[in-house]
Amino acid sequence: MSEPSSLESHRASALQRLRRMRRKAWLYLGVMAVWLGLMLVWLVPIGIQYPAMAAPLLVSVAALVCALALFPFTDYRAQWAIYPVLVALLAVIVMHGFLVMRGPFRLAMVFYAVTHLLLWIPFGFLCVFLITKEGP
Repeated sequence: MSEPSSLESHRASALQRLRRMRRKAWLYLGVMAVWLGLMLVWLVPIGIQYPAMAAPLLVSVAALVCALALFPFTDYRAQWAIYPVLVALLAVIVMHGFLVMRGPFRLAMVFYAVTHLLLWIPFGFLCVFLITKEGP
């Protein structure tokens, strides 16, 4: 008899963690939307001349779409589903390296790369938490 109640309590605690994670995810997505808006306002004058600058942001959006698409179909601890997010992170790092080395306005590209990668770290964790349903 103690086994079903422990299973129910485990499910209840897992649901509470999932609800907390969703609240944090929405808050963080709001912060990311504001940051994306500010970056676009800052980068649009430069980006019109150099459209390759939008590539890291597009890869970030693709990683989020992938995480949201996989979210309903993955079960708890689905490790196989995090590979697209890891590939996206590597692609963003490579693209920023290319932009810093070859892009115009090198100092602006360094600032863009540093801020994007600093925000990408918790963003990547958010995507992984959404996919694996295993959060803080």
